[in-house]
Amino acid sequence: MTNTQKLIEIIPKLSATEFIGLARLLRVELYKDEKDENDHFIARPFSEVFEDVLARFDKLERKKKREILTLLKKATTKPRWRAALEDDPAPDHIVEQIEGEKNASDSEDT
Repeated sequence: MTNTQKLIEIIPKLSATEFIGLARLLRVELYKDEKDENDHFIARPFSEVFEDVLARFDKLERKKKREILTLLKKATTKPRWRAALEDDPAPDHIVEQIEGEKNASDSEDT
């Protein structure tokens, strides 16, 4: 499997912020040169950014490709110490809020 194929497999696992970081690391433009009516830059379509990320990645030397893949793999894998934990457990204050809403609706029904 080539490094580019490995990158293509990793990209869907990245959060939006991580993907933008990868694009910026590879110096891919995220915005068009034109602005909208509110004077804000217009974002480029994801497909164009994705193609540019792959093209820039292909131009890198082998060592740099491996370094980027290593970083991305670390970013997308669950650390060993969290392996036994549930995925994204809800913070306690959220659980208390949901339980409080549930108890309030139960008391309204009676």
